[in-house]
Amino acid sequence: MMHICHCNIALSLVILALVASMSLLIWSMRNIGTGIMLAKLIGGVCSLLAIILMVCSIYHMVQFYQNGGADMMNKMGMMHESMNANMMPNSSN
Repeated sequence: MMHICHCNIALSLVILALVASMSLLIWSMRNIGTGIMLAKLIGGVCSLLAIILMVCSIYHMVQFYQNGGADMMNKMGMMHESMNANMMPNSSN
C-alpha cells in the first residue's frame, strides 16, 4: 500500500509543479519589463522537468501494476491483519 501512496503523492506534486511553472511561463509571456527573460527561462525549465518527472512516475506506476504489485500488496495486508489477530490477547475468559 505504501508504494501506491508514494506514487500518488509524487504525481500530485508533479502536477502542482507543472501548474506553477506554466502559470509563470504564461505570466512572463504576457508582460514586458526586466526579469521577464529569467521568468521565461525558469518557467520553461521547470515545465520541461515536471513533464519528464510525470512521464517517469506514470511509467513506474504502470510497471508496478504489471508486475503484480497490487496483488502483492493485498497479500501483505491480509498477512499483516492475521499476524495482528494472532498477537492480540484472547479476552473470552
